This record gives sequence, C-alpha cells and structure tokens, in this order.
Amino acid sequence: MLAVIFFVLITYSTTNIHSIITTSKPQEIKYRKKAIDNSLGEPLTIWCSVSHPSTIISAYFVKANDKKGISKVDGRLISSQNTSYTFHKPTVNDAAQWKCLLKTSTGEEGAYLEIYSRPVLLNTNDSKVQYVYEGKDLPLNCIVKGHPKPVTKWTRKEIPIPYRNKEYNITGSSLTLKNVHQDKGGIYICTAINKFRVNGSEHVYKTIMEHEIKVKSELGWILPLIIIIVTLIVLVTVIGVCEWRKRNIQLNSQEYE
Repeated sequence: MLAVIFFVLITYSTTNIHSIITTSKPQEIKYRKKAIDNSLGEPLTIWCSVSHPSTIISAYFVKANDKKGISKVDGRLISSQNTSYTFHKPTVNDAAQWKCLLKTSTGEEGAYLEIYSRPVLLNTNDSKVQYVYEGKDLPLNCIVKGHPKPVTKWTRKEIPIPYRNKEYNITGSSLTLKNVHQDKGGIYICTAINKFRVNGSEHVYKTIMEHEIKVKSELGWILPLIIIIVTLIVLVTVIGVCEWRKRNIQLNSQEYE
C-alpha cells in the first residue's frame, strides 16, 4: 500500500513540473531618421527562455491577436533553454503584443512580450493642399498606426473639432467637412498621440499631419471666361482699327498719285 502511494506522489510531482519563462523586456522600434526609407527601424531582437529542468524542443513567436497565425515566425535556438527572433528591418506593422510559444521537455509553455512604436503616418504621399467646390463634402484622411494604438484628434485654428455636428463628421481618424463654404478654408491639423513605458521610463510621442483646404466657387469658371471674351473683343477691335488705318493710308496714297 505504501509503495502505491509513493508511486502516485512521484507521478504527480513529475507531471506538474512547470518551468519559469523569462522574456525580453518591452522594446521600441527605433526608426532610421537619415535613411532613404525612414519607415524602417533598426534591427530588433526578441527572446524568451525557460528555467531548469526544462529544455526547448521548438519555439515560435506570433502576434497575440493573430488567430490565423499569419505573423508566425520560428524562433532560433540559441541554447537548450533560450530562443530568439530578430527583425532586421522592423516596421510599424511589427509593433504589437507578441506571444512566445514553446514546446519543451516538460510540456508546452507560453508568455507575452511587447514591441512598441510611435505613431507613423501611412498616407504621407497624400497632397497637403486639397481643393473643394462650395457646397460639397470633403474627406480628410489621417491614416496612422502604432502600438499602443494612437489617439487622434483634429483641430482648426488651435480649436478642437467636434466629432459630429452639422459641419463635421469624424470617423476613426478621418474627418469629413460637410457642405463646405468659403469660411471653412484653411489649415486642418490631425494629431496622433500614444505613450508607453520602456526601460522604466514613459515615452509620449506626437505625430502631426496638416491639410490645407482651398474652397472653389461653383461659378468660379465664369470670371476666367469673361476675361477670355473681353480679351478676344479687345484683340479683334485692335486688329480692326489697325486694318482700317492701313486701308485709309493706302487710299490717301492713291489719291495723291
């Protein structure tokens, strides 16, 4: 009987061994300011390790919210208890909460780690000056990404724009000017902010995008047309007067002959 109890205790203790998982500390993507493509960051390595007596058989990293496993990358075994993955050219798309999943000699283990990024504008190629006819609506985009997710706000003349009223409508980070008139021209500013803690210090980042709006009148084409017509009339008149004078000179010269 004692032998059976001893065997059960040994079996229970061996099947409930859990190693401690250690992960890399939260990291921030450092973007290359002087590079041609400044949306690329400097190389960044994430890692996780297990404590004795566990050893790693296989490992991979995947974004925590990625249910389909599209972001899955295999970890490189540095030692029997340590695995890592290096992003050689990280972008804002790599900024997220990641999960390290390990298959070890004592079972399967998992732990979370963070890669942070300041707000990055994704529509920087959009024209900074936009034209709209009076009475029309105009959407303004401020497509921004980061981790944690940036908070965006719109301002005009340093006054915050309300999320929804008769003149404006804000959906996500996009602003729509409704029924635009001349007094709504000018500079509109989108500000994206996020903050996170790295190496014990809190970092707050702000990214700004400006849109200059110029309002055109629906009847704006009339003035150029009038100018063209007047120019043609003046030109025809001048040519006619010149021809008339030329003929008079010719007639006068014939009379003298």
